[in-house]
Formats: sequence, C-alpha cells, structure tokens
Amino acid sequence: MSMARNSRIFVSAVIAFFVVFILMPSANAATAAALKATPVFVAPKPSLSNRFATNGASSYFIDRAGRLWAWGSNEVGELGNGSIIDSPTPVRVKFPAKLGHAAIIRLTVTEDGSVYALDSVGHLWAWGYNRHGQLGVGFGDIENHLTATRVDFPAALGTALIVSIAANHEGFDSVYAVDSLGRLWAWGNNENGQLGDGSLTGHETPVRVKFPAALGHASITSVAVYNDEGGFIAIYALDNAGRLWAWGDDDVGELGNGSVNVDFTMHPAQVRFPRNAGAVSIDSFVTGSSGDFFALDHAGRLWACGNNENGRLGVGSTTSQSTPVQVRFPTHWWQRSVSIVSVVAARYSYGASYAIDSAGRLWSWGGNRYGALGQDTSAAQLTPQRVQFPPALRGDSIVSLGADGYAAYAIDSAGRLWAWGNNRYGQLGSGHIANRFNPPALVRFPGDLGSASIVSVSARSPNFVSAFAYATDSMGHLWGWGYNNHGQLGDASNAIVALPTRIRFQAGVAQ
Repeated sequence: MSMARNSRIFVSAVIAFFVVFILMPSANAATAAALKATPVFVAPKPSLSNRFATNGASSYFIDRAGRLWAWGSNEVGELGNGSIIDSPTPVRVKFPAKLGHAAIIRLTVTEDGSVYALDSVGHLWAWGYNRHGQLGVGFGDIENHLTATRVDFPAALGTALIVSIAANHEGFDSVYAVDSLGRLWAWGNNENGQLGDGSLTGHETPVRVKFPAALGHASITSVAVYNDEGGFIAIYALDNAGRLWAWGDDDVGELGNGSVNVDFTMHPAQVRFPRNAGAVSIDSFVTGSSGDFFALDHAGRLWACGNNENGRLGVGSTTSQSTPVQVRFPTHWWQRSVSIVSVVAARYSYGASYAIDSAGRLWSWGGNRYGALGQDTSAAQLTPQRVQFPPALRGDSIVSLGADGYAAYAIDSAGRLWAWGNNRYGQLGSGHIANRFNPPALVRFPGDLGSASIVSVSARSPNFVSAFAYATDSMGHLWGWGYNNHGQLGDASNAIVALPTRIRFQAGVAQ
C-alpha cells in the first residue's frame, strides 16, 4: 500500500472521528433534547425540614404554627411541660408569656436531656438537665428547669440575634451559639477548656470564645461539636472567609493541624489544608462519631481528617490523618471529577459515611455492618462506592440522606423515601424485620400520606436494642416507625411498628 493511500486513509479517519464525536451532538440536538437530562441536585424545602429532634428517649417536633411538642422520657424535665412525668403522647412545651407571638424555628437536645430552642426573633430558650449550668439561664444556676427559660446573654450581645446553636452529647455539658454579628458564645462545663475562653472555669451564662488575631474581621457562620463515649471532645467553627477552626482533644489528629496525641487545645486554631491544593474555601462541614470530620469546599471537593478506622475517611486506607486529605471519587478518564454537594457521617456506627454529588448520585464508604452502605456486601469500603438504586428510582436524583448506626434513609427528588441496612426492629419501614443490603427499597407509607412528599428524615439506632426513624412530609405531618418500647413513636403504646405511622397531636390542633 502506497504512502499516499495511507495518508488518505488517515485523513478520512480523522474526518470521521470529527463528524461522529464533534458534529453529531449538534446535528442530533433534537434527539438529545428528547432524552432525560442528568438529574440535578434539588435541596429539600428548608421551611419544612429540621423540625424534629430526638435524643433517643425524648422527642420534639415543631408544628406549622411554630409551636413545640414533646413526648417520651421526662426524668429531668426535658419535656418542658412543668413536670417530671413521662408522656407517651405529645404535650406542648411551656414557654413564658414573653415569647409573645414568636415561633420556634430550630431545636437541639442532648443525650442528658438538656434542650435548646431558637425562636423567630433570635432568642434562645433552654430547659431540662442543668448540672453544669449548661442551660445558661443565670449565674450560679445549676438546677434543672421544667419549663423553657431564656438563655441569659450578657449586655455585650447588644441587639444581635442568635442564629445557630450546637451542644455535645456525651456528658461534657457545654453549649455553643453563633450570633448575627458572627461572634461565637459558649457556656456550661469547661473542665477541659472546651469553651475556648482560655480558662478551665465553667460558666452558667454565655462567654465569648477567644479566636486568635488571624481571624481578623471574619465572622463565624456555623459551629459543631464532636464527642464520644471515650471521653473525647473537639469543637469546630467555620468563618465567612471559608476557613475552618478547631480546638479540644487531638488524640487521632481530629483537629486537622498536623498534631496527634497532644494535650487538650484550649484555643481555636486554623485547620491546615495541603498547600498544593490551591485556595481551599470551605462551604460546610460535618463531624463524625469517633474523631473524624469532613469538609466540603467551594469547588465541590470533599476533605476528610482524623480517625480512619474501617476506612471511614474514604481515602483508600485505614491510616488516620492529622491534616485533611481529599476524598477521591472514582471516574472514567473522559469524565469530569465528581462534585459533592452534601455529606453525612453517621453517629453510633462503625464509621459509615455518605455523600451526594451534583448529579444526585449517592456514594458511601467506611464501616458497613448490617449493610449500612447500601452495597452488595457487608465488607467495609475504603473508598467511595456508588449506591445502586433499583429501576424504580428512574431519572430521579437523591436530594438528602439520614443515617444513624446501621441503617440509612435517602429522599429522592420525587419526595419518596428509600431505606436499607439493619431492620431488627422494623426501622426500614418495609412491613417486615429482614435486613436489606442492596438495592435500597422504598419505605411503605400508608394511603393517608396522599399526594404529600417526604421532605426530611431522622434516624436513631444508638445500640442493638433500639432503632427507629421519623419523617416529615410536605403537609407538615410527622411519621414514625421502628422500636417503640419506651413510647418513642408517641402513639401511647410500646409495640414495634414496622410501617410508618402518623404521629397524632391534640385533636383540633393543626400540625
């Protein structure tokens, strides 16, 4: 074959490649438009989410009128109704007259029974357990409170409003609040210096957390606390410049500053991201349950740091990391890197972690007991793996996820709820008690859900003898199912419920 002929064949091949791979998409635009586009991440309606909270023994729900209801254990007055008598059905939390017409918009409850509620005008209320003054209701006040009392901020708060709160869960009894000027306040137990004010003195009223001069004029936008049964605590705060700050215990590198097994750090220090990563601006972060955290940056990259038991960091090993490492998601060479929009680190688990990408796909990695990762295996996964949903998902995307312990729940863009993992107490809402690894199955809501869609989900499985789940629908109704021996489902019974049941409030009172 002549060289000229070879050249003609080569040129023809190049032209064919150009026509097929470059021009064809334009020529067939009409056909391509007829195909379903890749699902886009859709966030749940914020006005309907985050209305429910539980510590496993007591539960709380904000109705559409901004009223707060509680049920379950009431040993330290955590139901806020003026008594210490347990209630198997929802009761109204009692607020003083000075609440006025304000609505309750957000709440937090600790394992010990300290409860915090934020109202619509920026006031913070507290009640329940108060051994270390963690309710913040007055100097020298360490008595339990049976009804809601305003947190006693100093005059320095001025006209600023409280915009977010965080509290620890395992006996440290310290609380943190961000105000509308971007200042961070703390109060309660301070035996390890966790209040970040440079002392070991506890405070029954809020004090300012002392940040280093490097904070400059930046404002704090959010705060979160990690603590575990082993007696470790770490606190994280994000500023509006995209920098993450941390202080507290650093036994496995969870503070992200390059150190391990150091004495308790009493002042916030900036988390160190790799220099070769370029500018890293953090948008959000979550803490795990065993000394780990994940941070999501503005470019959609996910970073992990701290304890890496069972591969919970998703970085391909089980070696703990004392500075953040980027989590790598598998892609083909011709595809763009995965952009992450949401991450969840399950509490009370063997290190199960989850992320949703910008295409609405769900990924999971880490500990996998009872199939909590939604993979076709019970083995731990050291790197992210895509959760494969059944054909019934169709073109819908995953928009949010709840996971706690050994089961997980995902809401899709059509408002349907999927579940998988441990099902010992019917917590998957499938009507039976068989575990489910993969694929995820739809939770079976009864007919009275009607055309409503699911907007939020909360799961609790702190141990092998207690596991239940709750979901809020678009009509403002609350549903519950699973373990119920202590009246967690608010239905005045202690029978296990393997299908979602609507939780009823007082007759004539709209949810």
